[in-house]
Amino acid sequence: MNWHSNLFETIPLVEGEVNVIVFADLEKQFAYRQLVKHWTAHQRMDYPFCLLTINGREVPAKEINVLSMHGGGMEFFKDKHHAKQLLELMKFELENSPELIQVFTLLQVELEKAFEQWVVEFDGVELQPSTEMVSFEQLIKLAPIEVRSATGEPIGAYEYQSFLLKSWLHLVHNKKTNVCFYDFPENELNKSELKELFDFANSQGCTMICLTTSQRVINHVGISNVHLIRHTGERYMIETLYEELKLFFSDAPESLESFAKSLAYSDFHEDYTMLDPKWREFLISRTC
Repeated sequence: MNWHSNLFETIPLVEGEVNVIVFADLEKQFAYRQLVKHWTAHQRMDYPFCLLTINGREVPAKEINVLSMHGGGMEFFKDKHHAKQLLELMKFELENSPELIQVFTLLQVELEKAFEQWVVEFDGVELQPSTEMVSFEQLIKLAPIEVRSATGEPIGAYEYQSFLLKSWLHLVHNKKTNVCFYDFPENELNKSELKELFDFANSQGCTMICLTTSQRVINHVGISNVHLIRHTGERYMIETLYEELKLFFSDAPESLESFAKSLAYSDFHEDYTMLDPKWREFLISRTC
């Protein structure tokens, strides 16, 4: 699975896992977010553009299941896609629960009884609400959805994003590829919450694409899942750095991958001030 654009080098996404993207250029970061927005909305793009390919074939957004999440937002009904997802979840659970079907049927009967008595007569003409079966979609307009925690506790950022992701995957029953875009998770989730959410996405084979500015987020994914995009649009070859670091050790420690990501992040931002002189010299020598 690859992201292609004329703004940056092809990004080789690891399909079915969490991927992290960092831009050195804020303008490119903004352009990327706009491109994703246009792409998921099936809007035509001439320049700049982006497209997704799987096994060399272009895959438009309409051929996959897409979820967009944003750090810092916790209002279900401010996002029309999230609001639609809530309605779909309620309808799905209603249609698959005998108990809820019974409750809904009783409600329909009571509404019909009330409608039969609701007759307005004017100038020899009677007006009455239709007594046809009231659908779920019609009923939900009369009673807006109220969202709350089953424990009565306020819904926190992690619970909110976790609910969105899990309910979305719960509703997806087709064979399409699942792709979740999550921008700036560091704005609201701590280390353990990030790990738990990422572990769940990986366990479900969901391709999550996280846009971030935080090294903390990078630490939760594998080397090949880290995509650092330079000012030029080139992808920083973190895999090459990792292989070079192995040469410094006769037996590479388990922490080497984390160390490689830390060095790569510093080198990517050209910030060597806090590094050990040995590694500072090593990184600078690689750029000469």
